[in-house]
Amino acid sequence: MRWLSTQRRVRDAHVKRVCYCRSSSCGPFALETLCKVSGDLVHEARATLKEIGLTSSRTSRRRKSIRAWATAGWAALPPASSTRWRRCATPRWATGSLRLWDLYPGDRSDGGQREIASSWLKLRNVWETPRGNVRYVVRFAGRTEADASAKTTDPHRWVATEDIHAIGFDQLIPGNRSPTVNHLRLWSGRAITPFHIEAFNAGDYTGAVREQIDAKNLSRVLYPDDSTPQGRELRLKQQYFFVSASLQDILANHLGEGRTLDTLPTASPFS
Repeated sequence: MRWLSTQRRVRDAHVKRVCYCRSSSCGPFALETLCKVSGDLVHEARATLKEIGLTSSRTSRRRKSIRAWATAGWAALPPASSTRWRRCATPRWATGSLRLWDLYPGDRSDGGQREIASSWLKLRNVWETPRGNVRYVVRFAGRTEADASAKTTDPHRWVATEDIHAIGFDQLIPGNRSPTVNHLRLWSGRAITPFHIEAFNAGDYTGAVREQIDAKNLSRVLYPDDSTPQGRELRLKQQYFFVSASLQDILANHLGEGRTLDTLPTASPFS
């Protein structure tokens, strides 16, 4: 209810909303921040940590260790959940990528390090709410076309694109002693046509779901290895996917509130 009230206040009063865009939505400070801001949860958090063999002081000391947080299984929130954000009454909006796997350093027998994948969402994040009505088409590849008599400054059509859906998943971030409830919107890729029965019946079982696999790969792992051409291409696609979905969402909300494009820099500044 407080989140809905915040959205209505922003819409009706045309107040300023600060937008924070960051593809990496991982920050190992969520539990510590929560304990500092919401004092009532300190004892409950300590009891939960004790049940899994950890103490809050030990966890705080090891907060810079990504592996410690992955092992503890805590869903990390971005800087949007920091103490400063929680204590600010100004409506804020943050975006990130909903990755299915986290990478953290592991030790090798020769003394070096290697990356280990952790399926931290295999049991689902109960704090995330899928927004089925928040989806945007992100286009890749294709070519531009124009009439034969068109000039270079005339509009061109972007055709023959490879389209996927960007689906929003929200995490609500309540303000401390404030009526404002902000939200973090994470983007996940989905194929527009996730399954092709014709290819499946023809025996091409992998090809039948290839579009869904490619779409989910955009948010399966953040910052994949870029030592190969495929890895560099995936990184570029990830960045474009995240930026396109976030900008489309910002513009849709801004124009949906009856505002004009010339007021965007002051009404919804983002970084």
